[in-house]
Amino acid sequence: MIHKSVTEVEPLFFVITTIGKDLEAESPQVLKQLFNNIRDIYIFVKSPDPVKKTLLQLIELHAAKWQLPASALRYYYPAAGIA
Repeated sequence: MIHKSVTEVEPLFFVITTIGKDLEAESPQVLKQLFNNIRDIYIFVKSPDPVKKTLLQLIELHAAKWQLPASALRYYYPAAGIA
């Protein structure tokens, strides 16, 4: 499977950033499996760099307990001018 564009992962990004914290509280095993799948896609599936970057952002967001540090925000949104 090849993900051709970031528009294929945008819905996943939106859903996880919206309900991820609640899903972790209510069904941690489901979230764990979801992130295992995201990790596997990131590592093993040939995808364009923007897709990889979106998946990496999800992985980092989860690892950071749903609040990215300023340094990560600057990386993912350089045009935002976050100090």
